[in-house]
Amino acid sequence: MTPEALAASAAFGLLGGTLAGLFGIGGGAILVPFLYALMDGSWSGIALPAGASSVVAHATSVAVILPASLSALWGYQRTGGVPWPIVLRMGAAAALFAALASRLAPELPEAALRGGFTLFLVAAGLRMLLDRRSAASRAAEGERRGDALLLVGGAAAGALSSLLGVGGGMLAIPFLVYGVRIDVRSLAAASMGVVSAAALAGALGYGLARPSVPLPEGTVGYIFLPAALALAPGAVIGARIGVRLNRRLDADRLRRLFAMLLLLVAARLAWGVIATL
Repeated sequence: MTPEALAASAAFGLLGGTLAGLFGIGGGAILVPFLYALMDGSWSGIALPAGASSVVAHATSVAVILPASLSALWGYQRTGGVPWPIVLRMGAAAALFAALASRLAPELPEAALRGGFTLFLVAAGLRMLLDRRSAASRAAEGERRGDALLLVGGAAAGALSSLLGVGGGMLAIPFLVYGVRIDVRSLAAASMGVVSAAALAGALGYGLARPSVPLPEGTVGYIFLPAALALAPGAVIGARIGVRLNRRLDADRLRRLFAMLLLLVAARLAWGVIATL
């Protein structure tokens, strides 16, 4: 990797980690588009076989999300805010389906992976932007903790996490809010627990995989370690910063700003997908 790529990785790792800790997501919405640019651009010094850049980007993102999410989870645990009964049940399902999805992703066409990620950003951005209710009012009806409900939500979040290289928090959060009706004070902490479980299983699945095409030196399975190691320190530090900000800032206003960012990133990625057709 070039010095420019290393510097950019440190900055985007910090940004992705901060957003992960702040919103209870995995940070993949920021990390994956950056990794697309890193894997595709000659400026980074990375050369990948045709059709391999998307799965490598998703796998590397999951590997970075793991230490970032664990850092954020530890930060929330220190404040006593992790609802472990919910996290353990959802996390078990998330881990299982993340492992399964990590085996499926390399078999999918690159356009399908990028197109699916773009649609994910659009759906997440629109949902966050159009939801006018406050975070507190969404949880006002009381929690529901049925095992079947938690397992379904965890399975969906885990599968999405590995396939698209995100943490799964974008799916876990609306499920926790509208399905489980979790106390808003525990929302980000619960999401980070699910994200951590999914990222652990997904990273193991991608790391133990045997690629069908030769990948650059330093790649473990489908995880490009030089990029993961460059992103991870900033992501871990940023996650702790995000946890602190979560306790201080207006989450609803930040949610809308983040939604607009997701839609802008989705528009840019959609243009790239269309240009390749």
